Amino acid sequence: WHDSDEPFWIGAVLSMLLFTFTITVSICMANGGVRNYVSGLKMRASMMALIFEKSTKMAGTGAQTTGQIVNYMSSDSQRFPESCMMTNHMIMTPIWLSLAMAQLVYLMGASGLLGTAIMVLGLASNKRLWKILKRVRTEQMRNTDGRIMLVNEALAGIRVLKQCDPTTALQSALRFV
Repeated sequence: WHDSDEPFWIGAVLSMLLFTFTITVSICMANGGVRNYVSGLKMRASMMALIFEKSTKMAGTGAQTTGQIVNYMSSDSQRFPESCMMTNHMIMTPIWLSLAMAQLVYLMGASGLLGTAIMVLGLASNKRLWKILKRVRTEQMRNTDGRIMLVNEALAGIRVLKQCDPTTALQSALRFV
């Protein structure tokens, strides 16, 4: 296992440096992820406050139902923390991929280029899958908005029926007689 003329301590120092580097990178990535998520939560809270403020100003106009406003505040504003996390990945992924591809080609030569080509084809298929997922998510949000509007309409109808219930009016009139 030890064919080289190098002293043992050089291998030990290099392995300790590699271990230290790996731990440092893990800590920095975790810290960056937490900071990104916290900034996303702050943006989400700001967006929810702005939606609430605008909805209170537009409350009398009937432009949007309560269900739509709640939907905006819950599901649509959740995209801010997710986008902050994705921004970190969008910045770091090309760097990590280029380093990995360079090491792969250096270590394996021409066969490493084949692995790189397969990885690029995988990225193209991922792009297609993300477009399909975006279409499905948009349709899902449209369906959710439709369900919320339908439930709000049903609740408004129930309120009207309760207010215009002739049996209650008749019973209260008979009590006074």
